[in-house]
Amino acid sequence: MSLSPSPTTPPSRLRRWIVDIGSRIGVRARSVLVAVVVVCVALLIGESALVWMLQSNLEQTAEANAQARASEIVTQLTTDGLAATREEIADRTRHNSVVQILDDRGNVLVASSADVSRQPLSPQRPAPGAYESVETDHLSAGSDGEWKVVTTAVRLDSTLYYVQSAVPVGEQHETIEIVAMFLLAGAPLLLGAVALAVWLLVGRALRSVEQIRGTVAEIDAQRLAQRVTVPPTRDEIAALATTMNTMLDRLEASDRAQRAFVSDASHELRSPVATLSTAGELAATADPARRAALLATMNTEIARLRGLVEDLMTLARADARDLGIPRAEVDLDGLVADEARRLRFTNSVGVTAAIEPAAVGA
Repeated sequence: MSLSPSPTTPPSRLRRWIVDIGSRIGVRARSVLVAVVVVCVALLIGESALVWMLQSNLEQTAEANAQARASEIVTQLTTDGLAATREEIADRTRHNSVVQILDDRGNVLVASSADVSRQPLSPQRPAPGAYESVETDHLSAGSDGEWKVVTTAVRLDSTLYYVQSAVPVGEQHETIEIVAMFLLAGAPLLLGAVALAVWLLVGRALRSVEQIRGTVAEIDAQRLAQRVTVPPTRDEIAALATTMNTMLDRLEASDRAQRAFVSDASHELRSPVATLSTAGELAATADPARRAALLATMNTEIARLRGLVEDLMTLARADARDLGIPRAEVDLDGLVADEARRLRFTNSVGVTAAIEPAAVGA
């Protein structure tokens, strides 16, 4: 049995393609592309809705005119009869509409024009009082163009008549096409304006970011006091500049602490090193008893030096916030006694000390 890898779905392929395109272009171009796509989609939806609403309105207007004309013929037919209505239609023929009166078998009894006197305008046959409409690209008599035909029925003295009224809708369709053409022609201009505006606005915003980046890039250990200029816009760029200045404040404080730490370490290490150097020189020419005492002092200083190194390492870890420093009580009298003892063995001058118990609490 062989296993074949499942085909990549179109959404996954499209997602990867979008991510790949986004990684190849910059923020400025990506912003322009997104803005153009969003506006293009909005334009398509808006233009489609506008054209549909315009078409629906024009079609409803044409159908209302045809229905009004058919209703007028029905009223006249009910009031004056078929003969008078025939004469009225012949005398008051409207150039923008076509009217027919049919019998119950669909034969044309009255027509407003000889061109439409042979066949009915529409095959629709509604019930009396009802209206039905249809759109056709030519009338039954062969007239060209697009027409909206409305059919209704009326019963007079047990005789059923159908009244059909047609109005041209070709001009409405041409109007819709012209409007759609203008909208489509204006869309590229609008998209170009949007792209230009977004390109300039994003470029202006990124210019501030570039200034911040350039200022930070120039700051080194000798110019840690330099700061980024915060723009007065109170937006994300100003927040970025403020954050960068806060970071530089922390770096400067850390640099000062590091320099102080090196200075303190040098000072603390100088004393035991000097003591070891002096004790070594004295032990070279001293008698055995004195040499033993000096060696004991040297061992003490070595232990002290080791303790200083460990304390410095602990301070370094504490500065890096990797160590929680516990607080404990320290006997100051013991520290003073140790220091007096060290001085007695490393100097020829007599050292006396009056020590009282003292401690520093946690």
